[in-house]
Amino acid sequence: MGARIDTPFVLMLGGSSLTSGRLCTPPLPWTYYLLQDMRAADVCVGPVRIINTAKGSQTSNFGAAQAALMAPLRPSHVLMEDFGINDCAIGPVSIPQATTNFNAMVASYRAANPDVEIVHQTMSPASAGDANRVLLPDYYDNGLANAVLNDVLSLDNYYGTDLVPGGWPKPLNPAWTVDGDGLHPLWPAIFQTYSYPNILAWALQAMEDYWG
Repeated sequence: MGARIDTPFVLMLGGSSLTSGRLCTPPLPWTYYLLQDMRAADVCVGPVRIINTAKGSQTSNFGAAQAALMAPLRPSHVLMEDFGINDCAIGPVSIPQATTNFNAMVASYRAANPDVEIVHQTMSPASAGDANRVLLPDYYDNGLANAVLNDVLSLDNYYGTDLVPGGWPKPLNPAWTVDGDGLHPLWPAIFQTYSYPNILAWALQAMEDYWG
């Protein structure tokens, strides 16, 4: 039996700058469009809220601490990065520590709300010129493995899904990125082709399951 239709679908987002912003043309954040698409869908029969806790230039050390702080809000759904994009470059955060942090994020949300649906997502690649992120595939692989061990669904935007076979072209073309930085995808790349279709398809199915 699904939730009452007056029970809000509360989606909490966690991650790096790839989730927090720099994914679209200002002034509107990408989550504005996600919220509009979710609310306009036939499967939306109740209130929808999005809480974006992501922050640029952060690693999974931040993610674990942030999850512990935000979990008491008891979201019904969580879509989180594994922070591989920065774990491999900032610090760096080792793969064993990234695993510890991934487990801590999941544990925090489940401790606050045992019924929460947690979904992990891999993100975009970096450019060939980004020497700090040559190990990024290893970190994404680790995130996918951790999701399985934690019984968490993954949206594998990096390698691809049935909806978006092959995922992102790898490496990332700097011309597709904000100010050519080789890291932060522009609006058309993220929304029209690669990650956004996976995110929206999951969200619509989750709403149908939640209120069904």
